[in-house]
Amino acid sequence: MDIPIVFLTDRSEEIDQGFGFRIGAWDYQTKPISLSLLAERLKNTMRIFNMRRVPINNETKALQPEADLVIDHDRQYVTWKGKSIALTAVQFQVFVTIVDSGAAGCSYDDLCACTRQGVVTTGTINSHVKNVRKKFNEIDEAFNAIRNKPGFGYRWELA
Repeated sequence: MDIPIVFLTDRSEEIDQGFGFRIGAWDYQTKPISLSLLAERLKNTMRIFNMRRVPINNETKALQPEADLVIDHDRQYVTWKGKSIALTAVQFQVFVTIVDSGAAGCSYDDLCACTRQGVVTTGTINSHVKNVRKKFNEIDEAFNAIRNKPGFGYRWELA
């Protein structure tokens, strides 16, 4: 299915709801409902929809000219200048999203979606990025390729 279907109706019988789900509804909401709650339900539905659309790249990738960086998507394995970096699953997803965005950068929304977690704030993303940077700095004190884009997110840029 290319787009999530959400029913907003006054038909509250169980048979109607069951039919809605059988024909492909992602959510079924009966009236009355507050606009703020409806907005939150729609945001959540779109977040889940967008997470399902994130492509999963299953190849080992050595980036050029950043030959110092090797990313193995199958094993969620990263090396920097020939040394292994132990990243958690979420740190790996955040890091790969930043690297794949290049100098153009990726937004906090992109980074929140890539974590595939429920509630994620910009503070959570900042914490993950801080921990990723720390792990790279343990190997290479001069590492500074993950750059802030104030008010937007992060970008990957080698000096």
